[in-house]
Amino acid sequence: MFYEVTDKNDWLTHFKSLIVPRPIGWISSKNNNGQINLAPYSFFNAIATNPPMVVIGPGGYSKSGNNKDTLLNIKNNPEFVCNFVSWDVKDIMNESSYSFDNNESEVEKLNIKTRRFEYGIHS
Repeated sequence: MFYEVTDKNDWLTHFKSLIVPRPIGWISSKNNNGQINLAPYSFFNAIATNPPMVVIGPGGYSKSGNNKDTLLNIKNNPEFVCNFVSWDVKDIMNESSYSFDNNESEVEKLNIKTRRFEYGIHS
C-alpha cells in the first residue's frame, strides 16, 4: 500500500495508528540553568535490554519554530530520565504536553513532584 504524505491530508493520524499500543515516554531533561523540562513522547519505546536502551523521537518544533526543548536540553546535557506514564497520571501528563515558553518549567507550572535521579534503572 502506498500512502501519499502531503501537508494537505491527515497522514499523521494514520501513521500514528500503525503501531499500537504505543507506550508514552514522559521525558525529563534539564536546561543549562538547571530548570526541569518534562514532555510526553508517543514516539518512544524500549529497544534493548543489555545494555538497557530506549529510543525517543523528539521531532517537531516548538511554537517559536525552534527544536523542542527536550532535544535542545539533551544535546547540551545528555543525561535525561525516561518515565513511563501510568493511568493515574494521564491527565497531568496531557497538561504537560501543552506548549510552554522555553523559560517555563512544566514541573513548576503544574506542581509536579520530582525526585533526584541516580544513574541506573529505577522502578
